[in-house]
Amino acid sequence: MPPGGYGYPPGGGGYPPPPGGGNNNGRNAAIAIGAVVVVGAIIGGIVLASSGGDDKKPDALTSSSSSSSTSAFPTPTVTLPTDLPTLDIPTDLPTTGSTSSSPTPDLVPYVVLNPGKCFDHPGLDSSVSVVTTRSCSSPHDGEVVANETLTGSFTTETELQSKVLKLCEPDAKKRLARIPADGKTYYYYALYPSLMTYQIQKKDTISCSLTLSNKVDGKKLTKALP
Repeated sequence: MPPGGYGYPPGGGGYPPPPGGGNNNGRNAAIAIGAVVVVGAIIGGIVLASSGGDDKKPDALTSSSSSSSTSAFPTPTVTLPTDLPTLDIPTDLPTTGSTSSSPTPDLVPYVVLNPGKCFDHPGLDSSVSVVTTRSCSSPHDGEVVANETLTGSFTTETELQSKVLKLCEPDAKKRLARIPADGKTYYYYALYPSLMTYQIQKKDTISCSLTLSNKVDGKKLTKALP
């Protein structure tokens, strides 16, 4: 199975739906989203992506045990109206040291999920070891809101991850704008091919999803996104 990756915002990087849901006289466009991609690498799956070739489940959203050096990650700048909630947007990717590219028990297969598919993921649920599709009417970690196609040339995982987030961010904003104000904080979770998978096996599909958690065994969705 080809290596792939996933990324999601650390604590504080989530965002609530706009007041009043999707009809806010244009205010939805002012929602800012911050996200950081956790780096690592997987053997074909929805986990971390790294130049090392192994994807491992993260211990936390701000750390990874796989290889690939990272640098400051640019964040979107948006002017928020005073009547919208504010949020803290992370500005850096986690730094990681290099490790061997040999497989470990934590490796997860790379998969592509279509919009509307709900799933549990080892990076969000310690009870599963592979990406597992779930009924959207039962508890689940995330729901895919869009697929994007990765294009271009990249020399580092960081460059690839930056492109992944740029592709998923508009989809997350658009889908969030349709969710009525419900007092919940949402995070977007990008499932993507690692650099090795993209370059060698030509896998280029990204699955952009929304979750209610930014940590393992956190809050789950209990129904399909409204």
